[in-house]
Amino acid sequence: MDEKLHKAVARVLGFGITFAIISFVVGFIIAFLIEKNFDALNFDYSFSNILKDLVAIKSKAFFELGSLTIIITPFARTFAACVYFLKEKNLKYFVISALIILMLSASALISLFFSFDIA
Repeated sequence: MDEKLHKAVARVLGFGITFAIISFVVGFIIAFLIEKNFDALNFDYSFSNILKDLVAIKSKAFFELGSLTIIITPFARTFAACVYFLKEKNLKYFVISALIILMLSASALISLFFSFDIA
């Protein structure tokens, strides 16, 4: 792996995990010290609700934000690699990265629009 790509990917992954950890820690602090109610968390992962709850400083919004960051970080890493390969005119790895992005996007869209009961 090229050194520039390695550093870019490391920065993306490092930022993602750091941001997620900070979000979780803030959520725990709010849940235990301010709300004093950890049992009432009900996650819905609606972007509008997350934003509304972040403004209201609710713990569940910080847990949801941390979880979404963990989910989005691999997508961001693949996107960074895709941009790098395009910039370096490495068509083979650009296409591979672009296909991975398409598969990740398709699976995210499918999970948003379809619900499957496994039981």
